[in-house]
Amino acid sequence: MSILPHITYKSYLLRLSRDAADARWQATLINVIGSHEVHHFADLERLVTYLLDELDAPPAESGANPCNTPPINL
Repeated sequence: MSILPHITYKSYLLRLSRDAADARWQATLINVIGSHEVHHFADLERLVTYLLDELDAPPAESGANPCNTPPINL
């Protein structure tokens, strides 16, 4: 019996940058699964807000497990 019958995950590439040592950090987030959407954030607060919203969003209809990873049996 599988305890985790369906694994849902998201995978991103995160790039952080700033123009000067005292400047605010900016972020670029790239979805590395499926759509390869790129999102730019003026500050880390907006990045965190976006990620929290993404975690609350329902899984995509195309399947929450795009790599067809088998369930983990514990």
